Amino acid sequence: MPDSAAESAAGEIVFLAVKRGHSLRLYAHRDLRDLVSKQDLEFVQDLLEDMLQRAQHSPDELFEQLCNLSIGPVVTEAVQSMVSSESSFEALYPNFSAAQVPRAN
Repeated sequence: MPDSAAESAAGEIVFLAVKRGHSLRLYAHRDLRDLVSKQDLEFVQDLLEDMLQRAQHSPDELFEQLCNLSIGPVVTEAVQSMVSSESSFEALYPNFSAAQVPRAN
C-alpha cells in the first residue's frame, strides 16, 4: 500500500462510471485498498459511499460531475463513449467489480 498522497494510486484507475440512459453503475478496482494510500483511503471510501447513494437518486447529475472530477486524490482521467453489453464490459475490465458501500476492516 502506498504511504503518501503523492504515491496514492500513482495514476491508477480506481473507479469506473458507466452510464446507460438514466442509469449509472459504479465500479471499483478490486485492489482499491492496496492502490490508495492509508491517509487517503478513508476519504476515497467516503467519496465512494456518497457516489453510490447519489447514483441511485441523481445519476445524470452525478455522471456530469464525475466527468470533471478533481477532489482530493481523485481526478477524472478520461471520459469515453463505448457500446458494450454488461458481459463484455466485465470482460474488458476484469480488475473491476460493481462498487459496494465500503466496509470497515
